[in-house]
Amino acid sequence: MDKKAAYITIEKLEGLKSKVDKEAARVALIFELAKKTGEPQELKKYQSDACTNGNDDQCSFDTIYILALPDGTTKRQAVCCF
Repeated sequence: MDKKAAYITIEKLEGLKSKVDKEAARVALIFELAKKTGEPQELKKYQSDACTNGNDDQCSFDTIYILALPDGTTKRQAVCCF
């Protein structure tokens, strides 16, 4: 998706009134981008308050990524932070 197309898409999202509609449209666009590029795309990112990988002795907390995959599914990926 080129920058102009992305900008137009953002304008369309801003025109939606409902937060639920905006979120559903945002998620659909991210999945569309994942399918077009063949690469996982970030849906959401947040930090945990503890290590979720079972490496308690190696990290203090994790950054959790929820990824949209090209096949239409999602994947949770935890990255250790120190």
